[in-house]
Amino acid sequence: MGYALEADRHLDEALAAPSHPWVARHRTALEAAQKAVRARLVSLAIDGTPAGARLFANGQPVGTLPLPSLILAEGRVELVARAAGFEERSLEVTLTGGDHVALRFDLRPSSAAGVADSGSNAPTAHRESQPADNHSDTLKTPGRLHTVLPLSLAAASVVSLGLGIWQHFAWRGAQSDFEKVDGCYAGLPNHGTDSRCTGLYDTLADHRTWTYVAYGAAGAFAVGAGLTAWLTAGGSQASVSSSTTSATAPPSLPASLAIAVAPSAWALSFHRSF
Repeated sequence: MGYALEADRHLDEALAAPSHPWVARHRTALEAAQKAVRARLVSLAIDGTPAGARLFANGQPVGTLPLPSLILAEGRVELVARAAGFEERSLEVTLTGGDHVALRFDLRPSSAAGVADSGSNAPTAHRESQPADNHSDTLKTPGRLHTVLPLSLAAASVVSLGLGIWQHFAWRGAQSDFEKVDGCYAGLPNHGTDSRCTGLYDTLADHRTWTYVAYGAAGAFAVGAGLTAWLTAGGSQASVSSSTTSATAPPSLPASLAIAVAPSAWALSFHRSF
């Protein structure tokens, strides 16, 4: 709020005791000081909706709406109005001493509160539980594996390829640095006569090794992704064929005959897939 408000309050307390010897002796000076202080104060009248909304000035609570009289010190002030179920609103103003300012805050209902109200009034839908279907569960779980495993291997292949390309460029750069130094040659002891040759060659060799490893890993992951996609696709076709054959077996067949038909059809479908 500033020191002007505190000074005005203390001067008011002092002048409220005119019989005090010290106040009586310095009354003229106190009144002049209070006049100078009040020239730096601003009177505000704040109106708005909803009634009862809390008001804050520079983070300090100062009252609720409506607030017909509020005294603040001059300077920049941030005013904030808050109320439950309404959007907060803030206003930054620069106050000049001696002014009388009228402000208004009209808060809008919070959209979140509206959604909550509409949700509480809306009818609730209840879903009846359905008996578990063993065939559908069997098909869904492998289906996820059929998708995730090849994609994971393919992603690993892409990452390895990127690492290989990065190391390849680093290898070529290190090789260029090695060849620029006079006296450096891979076939010589310590890879050359210059003291820098050994370190440059070791850096070159490290990048070259990582290049080969990364490219090899990228190829292995790519092959694995392709094989996994092919194998899991064949397995899923066999599972679907087996489930379909079992589900469409004639209901009039004896139980022993129906059991014999399903594995036979599954085996034929399995061999066709591969």
